[in-house]
Amino acid sequence: MLSVVAGNLYKMKDFHNIKLLDLHFPREFLKNFQGPKFGVKDLREVLGVFDRPLVGTIIKPKAEMRPKELADLCYHIAEAWTL
Repeated sequence: MLSVVAGNLYKMKDFHNIKLLDLHFPREFLKNFQGPKFGVKDLREVLGVFDRPLVGTIIKPKAEMRPKELADLCYHIAEAWTL
């Protein structure tokens, strides 16, 4: 949901020094979405990672990368996941 609200907002050159302070959700949304199914503790157990930070990323093909560059990026991110 936060990616819908703030998404690439922080990378837009026309916006400077902005901060998301508060966010209100409609009751209908809250009724249907009770939050994530798994928390950080569950994720650590699934991944077997307990002693280091968890970092996530999203690869965006719209970044105008050539297919080979995108494939290399995907490979290196996947490789780092196994460290």
